[in-house]
Amino acid sequence: MKKKKLLISAVAAVSVLGSAQSAFAISGIADTLTNPIPLGLGSNYSSYVDYMDGDWFSYTNTTSSNVSIIYGVYPNSYSSGANFDVTALLQDPSGNYIPIGTLSDNGAGYGDYGTGSLAPGFKIIWRVFGHSGSDYGSSKPYTAYVSRN
Repeated sequence: MKKKKLLISAVAAVSVLGSAQSAFAISGIADTLTNPIPLGLGSNYSSYVDYMDGDWFSYTNTTSSNVSIIYGVYPNSYSSGANFDVTALLQDPSGNYIPIGTLSDNGAGYGDYGTGSLAPGFKIIWRVFGHSGSDYGSSKPYTAYVSRN
C-alpha cells in the first residue's frame, strides 16, 4: 500500500512553460539512469536521439511539501511523425528506486506524459527513446519537460 501511495504521489503529464535548453543526443550524455539531465520546474530540454540511444531526465522535489507535477516528452513537430516512448521511475530520499514503468503511448506526432504529486526529497526520473527505428535522428527532434500541474 505504501508503494502504491508513493507511485500515486509521484507520477506526472503535458505542459511546457519556462526556460529551454537545447543539445544533441550524444553518446555519454544522459545515457544512464545515474547520469540524467536535471530539469527545474517549468523548464524543458530540446534534442534528438541518435539511433538506439535514449536520454534520461530528472526532477527532484527540494521543497518541504508535495509538488504536483507533469513531465514527459513531445515531438517538436507533429508533421515529423515522430513517436517517442517514456519509461519512468522514482528515487526515494534514501536512494531506492521505485519502478513506474512505460507511460501510455499516445502515438506518432503526440506527446507522452505522466502526472502526480511528488513528495519532498523524491526524484522522478524518465527516459526518452524512439518507439521504432524510424524515430531516431536529427529529423525527429523532441522536447522533454517538467512543470507544475
